[in-house]
Amino acid sequence: MIRVIVSGDGDQEQTNVSSFATAYRIPNAKLNIRHGASFVAPGESNLAAHLGKGSLFGHGFQVSLSDDVTSNVCGPLALVNKLITARPLRSQYLPEIGDVVLGRVSDVLAKRWKVDIDIPNDAVLHLSAVHLLDGTQRRRNYDDELDMRDRYGDRDLISAEVQGCFSDGSVALHTRSSAYSRKLSGQHIQVLPTLVKRGKRHFCDFQGENYGCTDIEVIYGCNGLIWVGQSSKEAPGLSSFDADTAREDEAHDRFSYVQRAVRELICRVANSVRVLAALGMVVDPHNIIDVCQHSTFLGLQPKEMMISSFLNHLVRECGLV
Repeated sequence: MIRVIVSGDGDQEQTNVSSFATAYRIPNAKLNIRHGASFVAPGESNLAAHLGKGSLFGHGFQVSLSDDVTSNVCGPLALVNKLITARPLRSQYLPEIGDVVLGRVSDVLAKRWKVDIDIPNDAVLHLSAVHLLDGTQRRRNYDDELDMRDRYGDRDLISAEVQGCFSDGSVALHTRSSAYSRKLSGQHIQVLPTLVKRGKRHFCDFQGENYGCTDIEVIYGCNGLIWVGQSSKEAPGLSSFDADTAREDEAHDRFSYVQRAVRELICRVANSVRVLAALGMVVDPHNIIDVCQHSTFLGLQPKEMMISSFLNHLVRECGLV
């Protein structure tokens, strides 16, 4: 059985389907999207009669001269008032204001960084939109511009928030909070952006008491990048208000030793994300905790979580999918 997350009238429902063929097929009867979303497959025609003649069709549909509506994507239907849209299961990330994203610095220019967040054009992070190491609110000067590479260097992985999206496709980021910083002592996983749902909390701490170690941090990027690493609360540089001391603490944290138990927990949580992505499930804290608990109950090491027998166990016996 495959669990598919679909959305109806503002609510989320879970529908179990026996196969993708039955999930994507439109029934002959008129669809009632308000009580449960349905799937469409590319090439489905005569949808106006099934979905209602008074409906408006948006993204994912093509209307011919004879008013025949045909779908051109594969995915669930979403209804907003009378507007019906089809969201593709696999699509490129479309940034929205307020999204938490993870990306790598691709270039350092005058008073700005270019950040790759998995969109056609690199996003821009201006020097005036970053959180200073000393925590003060002031105008950026020439010394701040000289220290740009010390703050974020080439190929550094950073977390940020989308500040603005413009008509030409460019995206502006900001890191005006201490929660957004350079990510060290961990690993990142790339999943489909559709598997990461927008929510109120994209920064979560995974409790490490049951594993005999400190807590670790998990960041769910809306662009499909998941960060799993040592909690930023353990980094001394983030709480310092002296620029020189903060820079030294951050450099020390880059090469600091991570305990074995913490490394194993990071690998276990990261492999749980990979398991969810392989099964096509939504990557959220609840599902990650379930996968970690099942792997611990079976006595599996983190490197053994990607074997096919464990995936079959999750599908057949645990009911996670």
